[in-house]
Amino acid sequence: ADDSQIITSNTVWSGSVSVGSNVTIASGASLTISDNADVNVTQDVIIVVEGTLVIESSSNSIPHIYGSYRYPTSNRPVWQGIHVVSGGSLIVGNVLIEYARGAFDIEGSATIQSNSAPMVDHVQIGWYINGGSLSIGENSSLNCNDASSSCLSLKSSSVTVPEVNSSSSSSIVMVDGSSTIIAENLIGNTIGVGVQIFSGSSVVMNRIVLHDAGVGISQTGAASVNIESVLFSGMNRVGVDWSGASGAQISNLSVSP
Repeated sequence: ADDSQIITSNTVWSGSVSVGSNVTIASGASLTISDNADVNVTQDVIIVVEGTLVIESSSNSIPHIYGSYRYPTSNRPVWQGIHVVSGGSLIVGNVLIEYARGAFDIEGSATIQSNSAPMVDHVQIGWYINGGSLSIGENSSLNCNDASSSCLSLKSSSVTVPEVNSSSSSSIVMVDGSSTIIAENLIGNTIGVGVQIFSGSSVVMNRIVLHDAGVGISQTGAASVNIESVLFSGMNRVGVDWSGASGAQISNLSVSP
């Protein structure tokens, strides 16, 4: 039975909200999640954005969107996350999203407002830019903790990011072969592979800071890669894995105790 909810007019969620079925924001409609919203997703469902989703925040309040449904074999709750389809748009300030498979799956457009640091915790992928666009305002960053795949993953996309912070995660950024990334600051703490670069991609990164990384930078095949500086600290096993890779350059690499 499909008991999904379709939002066809402009709607606001504030205070305590319980979501127990798939939600689709129809084209031409908008859903605004207020800065005081506490959104409990009680089933393994998805929020699909065909229209516009606005996630508000204020200086003293940020919304919390989290899953609480547990499969019998799991002690960890899960929901599917927010999927912005082609033609849909997301506008987000500060928010805490937890226990989603993919917090944000972007085939449409996503805009992070200035002076914002949206946080994603206990997910597989934080931000999956899948042919969509990501625009990040001034003094803003993407932030992930406990991302079992990556904080930011690019597929057939081109993005410019001021900062990505990722901790206790498999990777900070994954760049597929048909993607381009320009990144100012990438910061990883307790990371499997800091930056994963695949053949055919184009990568420009100013500063990568890694603490306790299994592998700092991994590249397969030929790609256009220009990294200005990499700083390692803590316990790092492999700094740069370029076996079979070409087209990459790192200007400054340093290790501090």
